[in-house]
Amino acid sequence: MDRRLATSALLGAVVVAGACRPSTVVIEPEVEVGDRTRYRYEIEATLTRSLEGGEPDTTTITTELVADQEVVTLTEAGAEAEVTLRRDGGPARSARVRLDRSGAIQGVELVEGLGTGTIGLEELGALLPASSAPPPTPLAPGARWAIDSGPLNGTGRLHRLAVVDGVDVAVVSTALRESVHEAVATGTSAVDLDGVLHSRSTASYEIADGSLRRSIARTTGDLQAVIAPPEGVDAAPVDATISYEIEIRVTRLR
Repeated sequence: MDRRLATSALLGAVVVAGACRPSTVVIEPEVEVGDRTRYRYEIEATLTRSLEGGEPDTTTITTELVADQEVVTLTEAGAEAEVTLRRDGGPARSARVRLDRSGAIQGVELVEGLGTGTIGLEELGALLPASSAPPPTPLAPGARWAIDSGPLNGTGRLHRLAVVDGVDVAVVSTALRESVHEAVATGTSAVDLDGVLHSRSTASYEIADGSLRRSIARTTGDLQAVIAPPEGVDAAPVDATISYEIEIRVTRLR
């Protein structure tokens, strides 16, 4: 399920107008094949599944991922990269993944199916919402804009210009509402999902090159699920509710 949540704007150059501390910035995309970055993802999540007629089943996840990535292909939405991912200091795994418009991985699948609590590279791109870049026009601190992209709606704001980790940055905040109406597969069962996810994020972008420096995104919401029986099993579909409380912190390490 493709629920990528918006934690950032476009990987590329932030063009600055003005003197030492500019009054406006313009965020422009300039992704290049061969760009190499390293990010740390700190994830805390509580996922509760309530099957019809049963007791709620809650999965709590706390984990840290470190991703070394190299852009190999440019796409209309961002880029694709070869990524080496380590979870909680464990062995490395490699895959080609989609990057969001800040250069960070679009999302991390926190559960396989509906709640096993396993993170897998093959399922990247589920629980962070799609990124929503600021409009490519000069923006002063306090500037606001509307976000309207299909099921994703909300507002963005250039909060301030600041210094983070000794680097000049632009700090952007977003508030998003995403309507989910999807059919997904989990194992041999089909699942219909319906509901709304809400998220708030704050992200800092380096003024020198536009890359994501730090971000924090919080997502909450309830999805109603209709789970079909496995193929070949004669049984009625099962109704369920899946509740999400997720916080993901992203830090650029190089």
